[in-house]
Amino acid sequence: MSPQASHSRPAETLVGKDIGNGWTIVSLIKRSPSATGGKFSVGYEAQHSDGRKGFLKAIDLTEVLQAPDTMKAMQAISEAYNFEVTICKQCKELKNVVSIFEHGEFSTGHGFPGIDKVFYLLFESADGDLREILDREHRHDDLIWKLRTLRNVAAGLGQLHASGITHQDLKPSNILGFSENLFKLGDLGCSSAATIIGPRDRVRIPGDTGYAPIELFYSGHKQSFFDRCAADLYLLGSLIFFHFGATSAKSALIAARRRIPHEITNIFDLDLPHWQQAFAYSLDELSESMGATNIPLPVANGLIELLSELCEPNPARRGSRKRIAAKPDQRLLLRRYESKLLHLERLAWTLQ
Repeated sequence: MSPQASHSRPAETLVGKDIGNGWTIVSLIKRSPSATGGKFSVGYEAQHSDGRKGFLKAIDLTEVLQAPDTMKAMQAISEAYNFEVTICKQCKELKNVVSIFEHGEFSTGHGFPGIDKVFYLLFESADGDLREILDREHRHDDLIWKLRTLRNVAAGLGQLHASGITHQDLKPSNILGFSENLFKLGDLGCSSAATIIGPRDRVRIPGDTGYAPIELFYSGHKQSFFDRCAADLYLLGSLIFFHFGATSAKSALIAARRRIPHEITNIFDLDLPHWQQAFAYSLDELSESMGATNIPLPVANGLIELLSELCEPNPARRGSRKRIAAKPDQRLLLRRYESKLLHLERLAWTLQ
């Protein structure tokens, strides 16, 4: 019996398949035990006849057929797939967003007709995600590299927002490296668009709950386009915590809140002052942590200043302090943070 014959899902039987247009599926990508997201899809390495490499995301109907309400689940997976295809096509020319090569469907011959069908999206292939590259290349003490990745992320978010799209699931596994100087945002499955109704628009916390800003855990929070932009800024700031505190902004905030004798309610405005106090504690702790390393003080102070704007617990005051009274599109402008991160990168270069 071949190795593929032991698999139960059609999406897990694709190694060696020719999917057309010059693309062949080469190997299955095994999920790390610590990986988050993508639980209903299967990842593959693919190769084109011209030598290009790709990442293929495959989905079948197995999960749908096991759902209590099959028709509802069928509609949900169809909406999610078609929305992601539409969004990825809109982002195809954005420099810091992963490009889609192909999408489509085919029958594997594995199972009953119709059930054996696999739907796929084929993307450009990266060298690895942020966490993988950080560990593999031993970049933990490489300040300039870390600042460069953050600048690339700010650029990608800015490109998305300018296109009327918010990411909503920004985390280390969704930031992909293509070279020493180029990182791109991947996995737009949780994204939202200003002009298209998406499947995650109805979900209070559209992305990974381990990274989500605190306001999303309260019912009644607004979900306008600019509210989602504010959440993206928080997720950008969370990557600073990841790089320099080995944690997420949410985890740092929760840990700091334990120092405050206040019972959390289900009313955001009532809890907000306590979250802001906890946030101040978390910034102090991160500042102390950076002070214990070889990070130059001007760079560390610059990062804390950025965090004070990006991860402000009150989304209505998140973003530029100088433009706090301005319209959201100016207060939440990512170009400002891309520029500031470039400044810190150059400053680190001169001080090291």
